[in-house]
Amino acid sequence: LYTIKEGDGRERKVRLIDTPGFGDVRGVDQDDQNIQDILSFITNLSHIHAVCILMTPNVTRLHVGLRSCLLQVLDILGENVREHILFCFT
Repeated sequence: LYTIKEGDGRERKVRLIDTPGFGDVRGVDQDDQNIQDILSFITNLSHIHAVCILMTPNVTRLHVGLRSCLLQVLDILGENVREHILFCFT
């Protein structure tokens, strides 16, 4: 968890939560553990404004592993989170 303070006459906090990536080279079991760790952490938060998914620019499709992980997260966070997912390219 990173906290960034920005000042433009008022102070705002931006919390960035860096999580392990999906499609871990250690396999599906590690992906499942990563998802459980992420969900365990975010259940302590009062709200989430956005979910940013970082991808490399040469990715043209969601691979099966990433799709599976995203569906698990959507299933737990609910359909409303779909409106707040951003795909960002590094």
